[in-house]
Amino acid sequence: MTDEERASELLGPLRKDYAARLPARARDLRAAVEAAAAGGLGGEALHALTVELHRLIGSGATYGYPRVSAAARALEPCVTTFTPGRVADPADA
Repeated sequence: MTDEERASELLGPLRKDYAARLPARARDLRAAVEAAAAGGLGGEALHALTVELHRLIGSGATYGYPRVSAAARALEPCVTTFTPGRVADPADA
């Protein structure tokens, strides 16, 4: 067995676990974005949202889900240019 085959064998269960947790993570992100749109997201929560997006950017690529990384990367400017009561358009960043 090659190193690549061994790595794929070891990563398989981790990828499945990662994929199984994605719907819950997406729900949490959606709730945070909705709170931001309503003006209810404070500094600490905003930081937590930024950190979670950053984690998704890295972990999506690591576990073989580049579309997860791309989606999180597209949302990141919306969070970093956040104005209470308004969700930014990525084109504004």
